[in-house]
Amino acid sequence: MKAPYYLVTASCRNNRCKQFGKPFTKQRKTLRGMSTSGAFYDISQLACPECRNWSDISNREYVGKREAA
Repeated sequence: MKAPYYLVTASCRNNRCKQFGKPFTKQRKTLRGMSTSGAFYDISQLACPECRNWSDISNREYVGKREAA
């Protein structure tokens, strides 16, 4: 079994992008990151897969453990 993960959803805000206004989803292992100074922070944005523009997260969903492929 693999580690638990989250489905994180965001919508692109770049009006020149093909994904504009359409939600996209990414799988993340954690919702927290660590800065180089060692301080933890919550992830609040995702990069659009089409244009790589940052978009605010609209939904976080815990999915539990994945089955091994």
